[in-house]
Amino acid sequence: MADSARSGFDSVALGRSALGLLMGVIIGGILISMTELLGHRLFPLPSDLGPITPERCGDVLSKLRPIHLLPVGVAWFLGASAGGALAGAVAQRRPLLHSSIVAAVFLAGAISTLKQCQHPAWFNIVGPLLFLPATWLASRMANAAIERNVR
Repeated sequence: MADSARSGFDSVALGRSALGLLMGVIIGGILISMTELLGHRLFPLPSDLGPITPERCGDVLSKLRPIHLLPVGVAWFLGASAGGALAGAVAQRRPLLHSSIVAAVFLAGAISTLKQCQHPAWFNIVGPLLFLPATWLASRMANAAIERNVR
């Protein structure tokens, strides 16, 4: 115990960080999936598009209105915000770092999705940019939770 205090290594803090990040990614991912599912129920794809296959994906997406992609952007924002806030709150330290790591995981997934299928140009720009305000909001929420626990 004395050795860990001298070296500056805090296994409890490391454990809280790892647990927070894991929880943030899992809960954020579930929230993204559920929000996208709800969005596609509220704004169903036109029935005349037919099945969406990898070969037809770009063609189908070019025929969609922005309202059909709105739930995806909202889901990315909510998942990164909630997951990042949870990660920072569980870690109880450095909320911006923890929310940034969670947002980076989801950003990597978003970029992968955008590369797999050609999306409209506006969504290729706006979609990834949503992770910046989501990270900021998550760090603010986590910081508020940390301050509430200190009192």
